[in-house]
Amino acid sequence: MIILILRIAPRFLLIFRKRFVIIHAGMKPTPESRRQRKVLAVIALNVYSGQRKLAGITRFFNERLPREEDKWSIDVLHGNDALTDAALLRAVRSGVSGIILLAYPEETTMRAIARSGIPCVVETSGTIAESANGNSGRTGMPRKSGRSGRNGISDSRIVRIVCDSKGLAREAAANLAVRQSFASFGYVGTAEGESWSKERGAYFRDALAERGRDCSLYAPRRGGIGAWLAALPRPAAVCAANDSTARIVAEAVLARGLRIPEDVAVLGIDDDPKFCLGATPALSSVIQDFDSCGFQSAEALQRLMDGDYTGPAVLRYGAHGVAIRESTLSSSPLADFVQKALDWIDANACSYIGASDVARAMGVSRRMLDMRFRELLRTTVHAILRERRLEEVKRLLSTTKLPVGRITEMCGFASAGHLKNLFRRSAGCSMRDYRQRRPLKGLTGPPSSSSTG
Repeated sequence: MIILILRIAPRFLLIFRKRFVIIHAGMKPTPESRRQRKVLAVIALNVYSGQRKLAGITRFFNERLPREEDKWSIDVLHGNDALTDAALLRAVRSGVSGIILLAYPEETTMRAIARSGIPCVVETSGTIAESANGNSGRTGMPRKSGRSGRNGISDSRIVRIVCDSKGLAREAAANLAVRQSFASFGYVGTAEGESWSKERGAYFRDALAERGRDCSLYAPRRGGIGAWLAALPRPAAVCAANDSTARIVAEAVLARGLRIPEDVAVLGIDDDPKFCLGATPALSSVIQDFDSCGFQSAEALQRLMDGDYTGPAVLRYGAHGVAIRESTLSSSPLADFVQKALDWIDANACSYIGASDVARAMGVSRRMLDMRFRELLRTTVHAILRERRLEEVKRLLSTTKLPVGRITEMCGFASAGHLKNLFRRSAGCSMRDYRQRRPLKGLTGPPSSSSTG
């Protein structure tokens, strides 16, 4: 028996070995393309525009990369000056797959990125993008691999994304010029005089000229902005380069003893809640589609990392309508009614009220109330209530240490879970992250006083 087993055993071992080899051969290793990609993102998260751009990148993940194995591992560097030479060198050494740079970098940084060969999507001004890419900046125009930038550095792996300053300015001009009662128009740029601010002013003036209107561009002069505002024929309409500048304009108007909007109507650009809703009266503003900037950037980088360099060299994002508030509301029975409703909402927004309660307080039907808000503000009462409540949530997160459950109750939300989901969609981050980024200094929003858009 022992001899028989010794003779048969080698045959069983041979059969087992063959089957093991067959099974092992059928097991395929995970391909390189399925491994998680590392992405370096440089975004100014201390301003509203940066927060919305990050929300757009997050939306790309949820809509286009639903599988966990396809999603990126992102290292977010905060601030315009975050991408130093040392940080870029560390990224190259760590094997980063791509870079999203939404912070108007210096040309030296662009040259370093081009030399690294890492796919990159970068936000620049419109003039720089056009001069660097020539006619290839037109949407839909393919570009050839190996194309060189204006400094002779190959940038076939670099896509530029720019704010459509012309579209923003034309939206602002159309919104103000549609009312024939204004005797004059003006534009105020940022104190620093950035190129994007000058672009918006030039386009705003051109758009008004097409409608047969003149526009006065403010330049620092003796007597300051107050004297310039007082010299404008009234009623006047003034567009500012961004919302922080619009708030400065509004304060100068009131300091001169003038009324908003009866004497001077003020319109900003960006629709930053910190400046628009924190001002008295609340500021109207052109809504920039920052979310689209983030989404398009992520989409373009995904394409570049996949080796597709035939897409547009320049992407654009621009206006998404106008948020009309008290600073441009003309004096009329409709405007007075809407203003009264807004005042009531401001006083009661966090008291678990709904649109029906607002309609009851105004003595009209819910349908009539929504019709009036859509006619004048292009929004709904429900959206206004949600906006006001979220602003109070941000204020409490920034100025108190109250738990989320208590903030939920104080701001009129039905549940903490609903608030958390709504806040993430609105701010592009969790409530915990929002609180950790802001020291408790009584601020209602991001601490920066300016936004580049």
